[in-house]
This record gives sequence, structure tokens and C-alpha cells, in this order.
Amino acid sequence: MTIDTAVANNDEASLKMLRKANSSDDCRWVSTDESSGLMIVFRIWPNGLFRFFTVSERWSGKISGFSGEADSVTTTNYSYSDVDCDMTENLEMLEKAKQLKD
Repeated sequence: MTIDTAVANNDEASLKMLRKANSSDDCRWVSTDESSGLMIVFRIWPNGLFRFFTVSERWSGKISGFSGEADSVTTTNYSYSDVDCDMTENLEMLEKAKQLKD
């Protein structure tokens, strides 16, 4: 997904999340002619559970006395193996979500 940074920069909830993540009260996403300042790539398993997601962003602002722009890429991988997690809560969440459809 390519996020429209003009829309994201005008959404207080989005800006609050960006600023909290960077410990700054002065950050905004920045787009260039070549790329969006905020892109999310994700893949899901055939059963609908997340496999991974990656957030790629470019933002500008002032952090700890420094001003400028920064690029950031964060990837989160999900595992549903019983070795890595107890699936009880995840399965309960899925059942509740299925009930909302009805």
C-alpha cells in the first residue's frame, strides 16, 4: 500500500503515532518525486493470518536537537508455531471476528 502522505500528514492520529515513535513533537512524512514517504507491504497466509509486514517511511522533523530527514524500514514477521506462541488468544480473536460477520 502506498499511503498518500498529504492525507497522513493531515490526520492527527497518524501524526501522533509518528511523533510518539520518534519521541518528537515535530515530525511529518515526506514524499519525493520518486517515492512515497510512507509505504506498507504485507503478506498473509492462505488462512488470512499475517505472515509479515514492512513499513518503509521517510520523515522530516526535529529530534533531540537535530533537524533533518530520515529513512526507516521496519519488518515484523509473525509466527504461529506452538514453539513461539500460545495460539489460544489468537484463535479466540479469530472466532470473535468471524462472529462479527454474521
